[in-house]
Amino acid sequence: MKLLSHTQKKDRIFYSYLISYLVISVITLLFSIIGYFSCERIIQKEILNSQSYMLSQLQNSFDHYVSTVMRINKTLSGNVNIQSLMNNAGFAPDDLLELNELKKELANCKKSIDYSSDIGVYLYKSDSFINSEKRYASEINYMYTELFNVSKDDFLNFLDIPQAQGYKIMINGNEPLLFFIQNIYSYNYKTKMATIFTIVPWHRIAENIASFSNGQVFWINSENQILKGIDNSISLDSISYDDFHAENQLTEIKIDRDTYIGSFKKSQYFDIKYCVLILKNSYFKPISYLKLIIAVQTVVVLLIAVALSFYYSVRNYNPISRIIKLFRSYYNISDDSVNFDKIGNYLENLLAENRTLANSWKRAQAELSNQFVAGFIKGWNTDIETLRETISKTESITLKEAPYIVLLASYSDISNCNLDNVVKLHGRADTYQLLQYVFNDVFSKNLLSKFSGMLCSFEGTYVCIINTDGSTENRKLLKSSVTECINWYKETLNLNLVVGASGIHNDFELLPKAYNEASQIVSYQLFWGEASEALMFYDESSTFFSSENKSMVQFLDNEKKLHNLLIAKDYEKAYELLDQILEESFIQDINYMGINQCRMYSLIDTFFSSLGDVFKKDNNDFFEKLKLVNRMMEANSIDAAKKVMHDIFDDIIKYVKENSTAEQPKWLTDIVEYVDKNYSDPNLNISIISDHIGMNLTYVGRTFKKYFGCGLIDYIHIRRIKECKRLLEEGQSVKEAALAVGYIDSRTLIRIFKKYEGITPGQFKNKCLA
Repeated sequence: MKLLSHTQKKDRIFYSYLISYLVISVITLLFSIIGYFSCERIIQKEILNSQSYMLSQLQNSFDHYVSTVMRINKTLSGNVNIQSLMNNAGFAPDDLLELNELKKELANCKKSIDYSSDIGVYLYKSDSFINSEKRYASEINYMYTELFNVSKDDFLNFLDIPQAQGYKIMINGNEPLLFFIQNIYSYNYKTKMATIFTIVPWHRIAENIASFSNGQVFWINSENQILKGIDNSISLDSISYDDFHAENQLTEIKIDRDTYIGSFKKSQYFDIKYCVLILKNSYFKPISYLKLIIAVQTVVVLLIAVALSFYYSVRNYNPISRIIKLFRSYYNISDDSVNFDKIGNYLENLLAENRTLANSWKRAQAELSNQFVAGFIKGWNTDIETLRETISKTESITLKEAPYIVLLASYSDISNCNLDNVVKLHGRADTYQLLQYVFNDVFSKNLLSKFSGMLCSFEGTYVCIINTDGSTENRKLLKSSVTECINWYKETLNLNLVVGASGIHNDFELLPKAYNEASQIVSYQLFWGEASEALMFYDESSTFFSSENKSMVQFLDNEKKLHNLLIAKDYEKAYELLDQILEESFIQDINYMGINQCRMYSLIDTFFSSLGDVFKKDNNDFFEKLKLVNRMMEANSIDAAKKVMHDIFDDIIKYVKENSTAEQPKWLTDIVEYVDKNYSDPNLNISIISDHIGMNLTYVGRTFKKYFGCGLIDYIHIRRIKECKRLLEEGQSVKEAALAVGYIDSRTLIRIFKKYEGITPGQFKNKCLA
């Protein structure tokens, strides 16, 4: 009976211990399982974000390319030479000029389209092909189609599409060819007159598509035709267009024995889907070990729980005493004394490890929150509810959805940074990473100690978002705090920090807009350099000059003068006028950055149009050597932009001088002297001048323009206007000046003066007297 009582007591103790250990174990296992599913959900989000971003880049790039090709095809459909030739059943000698012009235009179009191998036109009436190199008449047009290993009839059937614009994919051997097709119809749209087609070998595009060792990027259309990148490691034969159902969602596809995760973006123009497939195991392999760990943990926990429960039930031992005994046996301690210091050290180590893990978790959580906020600001994700939840649940973020402002910080130049004076290192560290730590430290100390908010950084950009109601006191405190940061950077690191502040916003959904406002300010500060302030606010940055229209009129007038000086080869005055334009016409206002850029390109266009007037020939090779886009993109400040403009001007003048022909005939000098003496004669014209020197009128006009860059009549007007300006500056009336320089009335002078100078004589006179 006593033995039975003891057994029942032991069983009760066993089950009580077992239940206690199992409850504790299940709770820990639940945390592991929840962590696993949370990791899986986070990874899926990251997969979708990364694939969506990559596919968006591919979609934008290829759709822009398709738009360019179709626009050029559309432009060619209105070509006068095609319109003329497509109505002829045959080719007459009179058509050769149009044919040659058409081939040149096709060659130019082919050169302007990246990756294209040919642009051709098929004329249905004459049954002939025309490309940039030759015409294939009806008798030999099979020679053109044999280039694609098809007969003429099969080729025409291939080009036949029901719409006016479209595309087709042809497999020529092992190489896919993209055909972008434009049909031209008769006036009643019943008869197809011609078909324009641009051929792009797929491998030229595929070379620019990113490749993956464990995935594949490809294009697929509704006919299940697949265009793959260079990496063909995955067999896509079993893939169909309908396998990808919903855009911006992950899809699992099984190929052979492997499972892939993919998504797609649909083209805006055709039935093409841009797809990406990446091996699922490459994403989930790290957390797949968690399954094994959880399984092993479950088994181990159960075994330990059963073993401990059995052990303590048999011994009926207090757990703490048991721990002491374990330490005794581990450290070979006698029963008489217990070394509680060693036990305390062991427990302290456990607590220290626990604190380290907790701090690591907080840092990881803060970094994930940073990246999520940065992604929302940059437009990579738009989940506003998740953003609000992330901000509210992150301990290191005190930002509230109340009036806030975005501060964007950047450096004009870090080449003079003396960061080593602050951080002493044995080796050379990554300066940008160190600057990020400095930014977090300085702005946390000076701003987040006074305002609620947060810091984040991405791609070398430093962002501070703080809550402020925009009151005068808050604005004053904010300016002084940011100024302290700027001064610290200058004094300690020798860095010129610029800070752009957005307007005040109340909703987190407007974070991208606030970031763009601050970004505009920083771009403005970096462009204008020392001419701008180190701290600027978006709502205080615009001056909106009331003289905007006057400035534009003045700029256009100066452009005309510059053009006239260039064709007259007066380079010294042209250079002075260019300096004047650069000083007067570029507006220091954040809202005028786009206008300033347009004016720079307009000046370059004036250079080229003047060059075209001086040399009546193709200057395309020279234009390409100038590398205008690259040089303009490198101009990151107003001083650099001015230097680029001067360099381009010098290159053009040098080109003009090097390509000028031999010394001009003496009779041209006689003409100039004759005009200088007789410009006041109202009857002076090119016929009288030709009779004076005894030469053919047409030859005189053509030769004069060849050497002087402008016509003889233009030169007469320019000479008269020069004298007219002098008379107006002396105070004569417009009518008196007109009669003195050879015009029969003031109306003629006003018309000619405005054509060459951009303003009327009266406006010029008032300007001189002002």
